[in-house]
Amino acid sequence: MERALPDRHEDRVEINDQSLLFCPDGSGELIDISIKGLSFHHLTGNNWPTGAFKIDLLLDNSTLLIEQIPCSLLYPEEVNPDNSHRWRHALKFGSLSEEQKIKLQEFIACHSRQHPPLTMI
Repeated sequence: MERALPDRHEDRVEINDQSLLFCPDGSGELIDISIKGLSFHHLTGNNWPTGAFKIDLLLDNSTLLIEQIPCSLLYPEEVNPDNSHRWRHALKFGSLSEEQKIKLQEFIACHSRQHPPLTMI
Protein backbone atom coordinates (compact mmCIF):
# COMPACT_ATOMS: atom_id res chain seq x y z
CA MET A 1 0.00 0.00 0.00
CA GLU A 2 1.22 3.48 -0.83
CA ARG A 3 1.41 6.09 1.88
CA ALA A 4 0.45 9.38 0.22
CA LEU A 5 -3.03 10.44 -0.83
CA PRO A 6 -3.54 11.51 -4.46
CA ASP A 7 -2.40 15.03 -5.35
CA ARG A 8 -4.72 17.65 -3.82
CA HIS A 9 -3.96 20.25 -6.53
CA GLU A 10 -5.67 18.41 -9.37
CA ASP A 11 -9.31 18.77 -10.37
CA ARG A 12 -10.99 17.07 -7.44
CA VAL A 13 -14.65 17.46 -6.61
CA GLU A 14 -16.33 16.94 -3.27
CA ILE A 15 -19.19 14.46 -3.25
CA ASN A 16 -22.12 15.07 -0.91
CA ASP A 17 -24.91 13.00 -2.42
CA GLN A 18 -24.18 9.59 -0.82
CA SER A 19 -22.53 8.19 -3.94
CA LEU A 20 -21.07 4.74 -3.27
CA LEU A 21 -18.23 2.50 -4.34
CA PHE A 22 -18.43 -1.28 -4.30
CA CYS A 23 -15.58 -3.79 -4.25
CA PRO A 24 -15.76 -7.58 -3.84
CA ASP A 25 -15.81 -7.48 -0.01
CA GLY A 26 -17.25 -4.11 0.95
CA SER A 27 -18.59 -0.69 0.14
CA GLY A 28 -17.87 2.92 1.03
CA GLU A 29 -19.41 6.38 0.78
CA LEU A 30 -17.48 8.78 -1.47
CA ILE A 31 -15.93 11.95 -0.04
CA ASP A 32 -14.28 13.27 -3.19
CA ILE A 33 -13.10 12.10 -6.59
CA SER A 34 -10.65 13.03 -9.34
CA ILE A 35 -9.47 11.40 -12.54
CA LYS A 36 -6.57 9.87 -10.55
CA GLY A 37 -8.49 8.45 -7.59
CA LEU A 38 -11.00 9.00 -4.82
CA SER A 39 -11.40 9.07 -1.07
CA PHE A 40 -14.21 7.53 0.96
CA HIS A 41 -15.54 6.64 4.37
CA HIS A 42 -15.49 2.89 5.00
CA LEU A 43 -19.01 1.48 5.41
CA THR A 44 -18.88 -2.30 5.12
CA GLY A 45 -16.45 -5.16 4.71
CA ASN A 46 -13.74 -6.47 6.97
CA ASN A 47 -11.12 -7.52 4.46
CA TRP A 48 -10.58 -4.87 1.82
CA PRO A 49 -8.33 -6.22 -0.93
CA THR A 50 -4.62 -5.44 -1.02
CA GLY A 51 -2.75 -4.91 -4.26
CA ALA A 52 -4.69 -4.25 -7.45
CA PHE A 53 -8.46 -4.88 -7.63
CA LYS A 54 -11.55 -3.44 -9.32
CA ILE A 55 -14.46 -1.39 -8.02
CA ASP A 56 -17.84 -0.22 -9.28
CA LEU A 57 -18.98 3.37 -8.68
CA LEU A 58 -22.60 4.38 -8.28
CA LEU A 59 -22.60 8.16 -8.72
CA ASP A 60 -24.92 11.16 -8.86
CA ASN A 61 -27.84 9.76 -6.86
CA SER A 62 -27.61 6.42 -8.69
CA THR A 63 -27.90 7.90 -12.20
CA LEU A 64 -24.33 7.07 -13.27
CA LEU A 65 -22.68 3.66 -12.93
CA ILE A 66 -19.00 3.16 -13.80
CA GLU A 67 -18.02 -0.50 -13.51
CA GLN A 68 -14.76 -2.40 -13.12
CA ILE A 69 -12.42 0.52 -12.38
CA PRO A 70 -8.90 -0.79 -11.67
CA CYS A 71 -7.41 0.63 -8.47
CA SER A 72 -5.29 0.07 -5.39
CA LEU A 73 -5.93 1.02 -1.76
CA LEU A 74 -3.76 3.68 -0.12
CA TYR A 75 -3.09 3.89 3.61
CA PRO A 76 -6.03 5.39 5.56
CA GLU A 77 -5.82 8.77 7.26
CA GLU A 78 -7.67 9.58 10.49
CA VAL A 79 -9.94 12.64 10.32
CA ASN A 80 -11.61 14.06 13.42
CA PRO A 81 -13.77 17.07 12.61
CA ASP A 82 -15.97 16.38 15.65
CA ASN A 83 -13.49 14.39 17.79
CA SER A 84 -14.93 11.10 16.56
CA HIS A 85 -12.58 8.44 15.28
CA ARG A 86 -13.29 8.49 11.57
CA TRP A 87 -11.00 7.28 8.83
CA ARG A 88 -10.55 8.66 5.34
CA HIS A 89 -9.57 5.91 2.93
CA ALA A 90 -8.25 6.53 -0.56
CA LEU A 91 -8.01 4.61 -3.81
CA LYS A 92 -5.59 5.31 -6.63
CA PHE A 93 -7.01 4.47 -10.06
CA GLY A 94 -5.10 2.29 -12.48
CA SER A 95 -5.41 2.55 -16.27
CA LEU A 96 -8.97 3.56 -17.12
CA SER A 97 -10.68 2.53 -20.34
CA GLU A 98 -11.60 5.38 -22.69
CA GLU A 99 -15.29 4.99 -21.74
CA GLN A 100 -14.52 5.06 -17.99
CA LYS A 101 -12.28 8.11 -18.44
CA ILE A 102 -14.94 10.02 -20.41
CA LYS A 103 -17.71 9.22 -17.89
CA LEU A 104 -15.50 10.27 -14.99
CA GLN A 105 -14.32 13.48 -16.70
CA GLU A 106 -17.91 14.45 -17.53
CA PHE A 107 -19.02 13.76 -13.95
CA ILE A 108 -16.14 15.84 -12.51
CA ALA A 109 -16.75 18.71 -14.96
CA CYS A 110 -20.47 18.76 -14.14
CA HIS A 111 -19.84 18.80 -10.37
CA SER A 112 -17.11 21.44 -10.74
CA ARG A 113 -19.61 23.78 -12.40
CA GLN A 114 -22.26 23.07 -9.74
CA HIS A 115 -19.86 23.50 -6.81
CA PRO A 116 -17.00 25.84 -7.79
CA PRO A 117 -14.07 25.92 -5.34
CA LEU A 118 -14.10 28.65 -2.69
CA THR A 119 -11.86 31.61 -3.44
CA MET A 120 -10.31 34.09 -1.05
CA ILE A 121 -11.19 37.75 -1.60
